[in-house]
Amino acid sequence: MGCFSVAVLNLNNMRDQVNDKAVGKNTLVVKLGFRNAKIYHGVLFVIAYAAFPVPLLIFNFSLLNLLLLLPVALIHGLHLWKVYKVCQPVEFDPELKKVALSAFLFSLLYWGMVLFG
Repeated sequence: MGCFSVAVLNLNNMRDQVNDKAVGKNTLVVKLGFRNAKIYHGVLFVIAYAAFPVPLLIFNFSLLNLLLLLPVALIHGLHLWKVYKVCQPVEFDPELKKVALSAFLFSLLYWGMVLFG
């Protein structure tokens, strides 16, 4: 969940990169640059999805539970596709709400799997 939270912040910083750079605010996105910030954004999702099955395997939950997360994974995949296509930082605005809400949905589904799995 930490990676999803950082992804929301990273997306916000990508949107505000031009302003932040102009006023001397040194965010990670300003230091990385627009292209590398997009790569970093994708890496955050890769880490999140690589890490979440570990507790399920440790505590012997059914791998069928992972199917519950498929809709959220599709939302995140579409989100990453849109992020990589963005050329103007202002285009990130609609994606901010989507990634924040889908991260919340992911946490609810994951919590449900832990409780009822």
